[in-house]
Amino acid sequence: MKILLGYTCHDLGRMEFYSRFTPLGLGTLNAVLRRAGYDARIVNCSAWSWRRTERFLQEERPDLFGVSVFTFNRHEAMRLAALARASNPRCLIVAGGPHATHLPHHLLEHYPQVDIVVRGEGEDTLLEVARSVSE
Repeated sequence: MKILLGYTCHDLGRMEFYSRFTPLGLGTLNAVLRRAGYDARIVNCSAWSWRRTERFLQEERPDLFGVSVFTFNRHEAMRLAALARASNPRCLIVAGGPHATHLPHHLLEHYPQVDIVVRGEGEDTLLEVARSVSE
């Protein structure tokens, strides 16, 4: 099973130094998944065009895609999730991060590409999701 943990900043964030950084939480999630033996990687698409991002996801075709959602990048994060779903229609899309924690029902109701929302610290939950998908 191939797992990608993705992030992209908002469009104006490309010019803002801190918005482009990969969220630290993705590193922790990735470490937990890799320690458990999963093929997990982080992808920060902030410097990429949408076309390049789409090509990358089409090549990778993840089985599980976790997307980091902040309020400032929520639209771009949902677009990233939709591209992951398009690359593999059977891909399970998991949204997490501050925006997802505070507005989980909104994401689930308005974005059909999101299958699961993880609230708060997601290490244990995402590991449990990965185990369920791999079984």
